[in-house]
Amino acid sequence: MPAQSEAFQDVLKNGRNSKYWDLFLTKDKVFPNGLSDDDRAKIYRPCPGSCFTEYTLADDTTCEFWTTFTSNQIDIAQK
Repeated sequence: MPAQSEAFQDVLKNGRNSKYWDLFLTKDKVFPNGLSDDDRAKIYRPCPGSCFTEYTLADDTTCEFWTTFTSNQIDIAQK
């Protein structure tokens, strides 16, 4: 989903209180015990660099969101 989407912008504004929070994959949701070097090596990434992009929420906390291709494409959870 584009980073400029209404849903993601709401997440940036409202953080965990956003009605869209559960829609997006965050590093702590995917790797609740942390991302080990072994786990990182198993991730296929078609682009160089990390598969996570750090964003600052309105309350000045940061959160890493899964971004497979670019920082403008935020990955979403499949329900």
